[in-house]
Amino acid sequence: MKRSWIETFSESIGLIPKISDRPDWSEEFPIEGPRELYKYPDPSEWNDFMELDPLAWPEKKERHYSIVP
Repeated sequence: MKRSWIETFSESIGLIPKISDRPDWSEEFPIEGPRELYKYPDPSEWNDFMELDPLAWPEKKERHYSIVP
């Protein structure tokens, strides 16, 4: 991802950490295409449902659990 001039300048004077050295997460989790909206996961996913832990941000830490109807 191309950095803006303000990010480059802020990195060079030490105002922000070197964000250009971080890995690009978009390549690790490819977009699979649009899915139709739903209120609950498909029943085939109930035994091992996975979502990303919001408290672990910016890490992409997966949480696995079972859903009981």
